[in-house]
Amino acid sequence: MTLLERPTALSAPRDAWRARAWVWLRVGAQLVTLLMLAWLLGAHALGRYAAALAMASVIAPLFVSGPAYVYLSSHPAFGCTRDQLATVWRRLLFTFGFAASTLVPIGMVAFAGDLGDAGLWFLVGFTEIVLAGFAEMAARHHQSDGRYDAMGLWLALPHLLRFTALVLLLAIGVELTLPLWVLLSFATSLVLAWVGARRVPFKDNPRALDTLTRLLRTGFRFGHGNVAHHLMVDGDKPFVARIAYPAAAGALFVAQRVAEVFCMPLQKAVARSLPRLLHALPGERAPLWHQSAWWPALYAVFAGAALFAIAPLLGVLGPEFGIAGAALRWLCWLPPLAFARGMLGNAAVVAGRHHAYVVGHWLGAGVRVLGAICLLALFGWEGAVASLLIAEVVPMLYLAATMRGTAPASATSAHQ
Repeated sequence: MTLLERPTALSAPRDAWRARAWVWLRVGAQLVTLLMLAWLLGAHALGRYAAALAMASVIAPLFVSGPAYVYLSSHPAFGCTRDQLATVWRRLLFTFGFAASTLVPIGMVAFAGDLGDAGLWFLVGFTEIVLAGFAEMAARHHQSDGRYDAMGLWLALPHLLRFTALVLLLAIGVELTLPLWVLLSFATSLVLAWVGARRVPFKDNPRALDTLTRLLRTGFRFGHGNVAHHLMVDGDKPFVARIAYPAAAGALFVAQRVAEVFCMPLQKAVARSLPRLLHALPGERAPLWHQSAWWPALYAVFAGAALFAIAPLLGVLGPEFGIAGAALRWLCWLPPLAFARGMLGNAAVVAGRHHAYVVGHWLGAGVRVLGAICLLALFGWEGAVASLLIAEVVPMLYLAATMRGTAPASATSAHQ
């Protein structure tokens, strides 16, 4: 889920339901594909793949979601038309994106201690950074034209095609291996990128290295929130694979994806409440806070209980995934914490402290990575789960301290 969905996509109730349907179709395809991979590959191979995917996902926002925001909303400030920006974006993917893909195999050696299959990890990086960029470009082109169903389809297509290809492999009786899955993902993404690139209009733009580096810097400015998010979510996976063992990384990867699906309605509810709070007068905000908080709070408790209850079901994936079930019980606190952190983030933005929200997010990301390294050495995979808990709490404490300092000022401005 990117942070680039526009409110215009939800301009009518019917459009709102269709937009949500596309999101759930994409998320459902991702989750079902992951569970099938866990069952077919086993925890060890999935853990190696998860470590490489985690590193690629941290790099990808600089080339995917960041430039997508510039393409949609900031191309005039960039000094070009949207079609010219598409040309710059394409060149960025072919040059710096290709180079960034090599960081994945380098990171697998440096952080995960995986000394083999460098070509395989390069393909993972190239798929998630370069080829994903072309699919994102096609989706945002349709969004800029107001074709929101086409946008939803293009955002879902990479996951739907991988799921379909996986089902076809099973149907013809081919045994799935990790190299085969990586090649399959690469091939489907390559076809999709080729088709997507042909659908996006390009206009020639002067060739200059400075233009590419400027888009990369601008992409970081708009995409660094996604970088911090991926660090907080999966920044531990390479270290789990190295300090503990790859099977633990695979099991934790599965448990977290299941928990994230249960947390997604919370994230959407918190995000939908922010525009109403921002546009409300100070005296109108108190009832809006109560209205926007009671249902997500109730759902957070239900989701946590549901995660605890379904945890034993992950054992059907195989004996190696016993860790996944145990980890999911630990993650039952994630929905309540996600709700609390989201509402505190909204409060910071409403109070004009967006910078504090960003700082808190990066504090959580740093604590997640450093905490995982330290706690893994002491407690094994349980330490990685604990680092996620700490990483969720630290931004909350920071935001609460920041808001306490601004409360008097906010009250004064309200009376004025």
